[in-house]
Amino acid sequence: MKKKLILLALIPLVISCSTSSSKEEFTEKKQIKTLPATAISLDDLSDFKNTDSNWSIVGDVYVDRQVEKKNRRF
Repeated sequence: MKKKLILLALIPLVISCSTSSSKEEFTEKKQIKTLPATAISLDDLSDFKNTDSNWSIVGDVYVDRQVEKKNRRF
């Protein structure tokens, strides 16, 4: 009886070890070089998730990147 149980336990182990699968399938990793571009509409806030009441659409914004702001709030 014990021999039959041992043989029944070993059969799936032998079958799983003998399946032919290439090592490349499991070891090949592709490096992501770029992310897919997604168009975002800036005319309204519908493309953004969880917009609170403090979000708003503004226009005519200007920044001078040559001038350093001393009291930055992040």
